[in-house]
Amino acid sequence: ARYGYDPIETPILNPAETILGKYGVEGDRLTYNFEDNGKRRLALPYDLTVPFARYFAANWKELPLPFKRYQIQRVWRGEKPTKGRLREFYQCDIDVIGTESLIAEAEVARVITTVFTELRFKNFQIKTNSRRLMNDILRTFAVPKDKSMDAIRVIDKLAKIGEAVVIEELEKLKIANAKELIEAIKPETSTKETLQKLKNYDTSEIETLLDYCKILGVSEELIDFDPSLARGLDYYTGIIYEVVSLDNSDLGSLCAGGRYDNLCGLFCTESFSGMGVAF
Repeated sequence: ARYGYDPIETPILNPAETILGKYGVEGDRLTYNFEDNGKRRLALPYDLTVPFARYFAANWKELPLPFKRYQIQRVWRGEKPTKGRLREFYQCDIDVIGTESLIAEAEVARVITTVFTELRFKNFQIKTNSRRLMNDILRTFAVPKDKSMDAIRVIDKLAKIGEAVVIEELEKLKIANAKELIEAIKPETSTKETLQKLKNYDTSEIETLLDYCKILGVSEELIDFDPSLARGLDYYTGIIYEVVSLDNSDLGSLCAGGRYDNLCGLFCTESFSGMGVAF
């Protein structure tokens, strides 16, 4: 609220077609969907971004643009319950929609910084990457366009399953130079060195974001450019974020999200770009 975000709520029960088909194969597999007594196919929200995109598509004519909202609600996933993995849990989302400006990404980084600072997380880091950049790198390594999302989903598991298994999985996708690909996207010891390593690619999106973050008072030490950061959901198109604790890696992702250019277009004829993260 301090940063001008308005609260909304969206329905718990949704037509199945609203939720399914937006997250990729893994997301669809984990989405609770069923038939009710009226023979309607329904689904429970897998996250709050897709229901928000549908809400915005239905109401954008009555909303200020860009529109900024926060939303705290339950979501459901058909997980096998383990540490940090529950079938029912709360998410707190913030989104800015109706602008392509990277100032939105920088402001979201500022909100993230404020939240974790005030919650007294003393040693956290905002990892960032660009899906556009990652797609560019995949093209250079001759990854076919129809295999790029599969490759991104595999790369997204780097921290969980390790480099060797990721290379093995990429080779199963018929990506011949998987080892060289993983080497190319490994971050260096500093963002400056990582940008230098990728100087043959267009890194302007990352560089502009870092400039805006600096202007908005987000410390350079808090932002870490990691070209191996993937985020497995299909709808991301630009900058992506993942916040981690440097004191306790077992906590996993504390907050994550990114830019989505095409999501609202699934629910209306207009096209609106949005950016958001979920705590």
